[in-house]
Amino acid sequence: MKIIFTVVIGLCALTCRSQTFKKITDPITSHFYDITASCQIETGQLTKQAVIFSTFIEKRIWDSLIKKYKQNQAQYYNSIAASLSEIAKNSLKNPLSFVPFKSQKITFGNGRFICDYKMIGKNGFGSDAETMLTITYRPGGQFGEQEFDSTANPFQHPKVKVEGLRD
Repeated sequence: MKIIFTVVIGLCALTCRSQTFKKITDPITSHFYDITASCQIETGQLTKQAVIFSTFIEKRIWDSLIKKYKQNQAQYYNSIAASLSEIAKNSLKNPLSFVPFKSQKITFGNGRFICDYKMIGKNGFGSDAETMLTITYRPGGQFGEQEFDSTANPFQHPKVKVEGLRD
C-alpha cells in the first residue's frame, strides 16, 4: 500500500495540478463548452507558476473524448496541459530559463488540439526573450510535429545562403 501511495504522489508531482477546472456551456449556441483550468506548471528554476489554459470545443467532441478514454474531465485536460508545458520547456536551448506565460489558449481542429504555447526563455546571449511554439496533440496521447514560427521564435534562425564568396 505504501508503494502505491508513493507512486501516486510521484506521478502527481510530475503532472500539472489543477487548482480550478470549469466547463461552461456556451449560452449563445449551447453546442460548445468553454473549458478553463488553472494549473501549477513547473518553471525551469523548479518553482511553480499558475497558468490558465482555456479551450472552446464542441460538446459532442469533448463528451466523446471523455467517454472514449474513460478519464475524469479535469484529469484529462490537465494531462494535456502538463504535456504541452513539458514539450515547450524541452524545446528551449536552455530549459532552465523556461517561464510560461500566465495564459495559454488551446484550440481544437481537424481532430487535434493545437496550442501556440507562449513563454520566456534565454537566448544565446543570455537575455530573456519571448517565444512561441505551436504544438499539436492528437487525442490518444500522440503529440505531433512541433511547428516553429520563425518570426516569433528568436531561438530558430533562418538559413541564409550567401553567394559570391571565395573559398
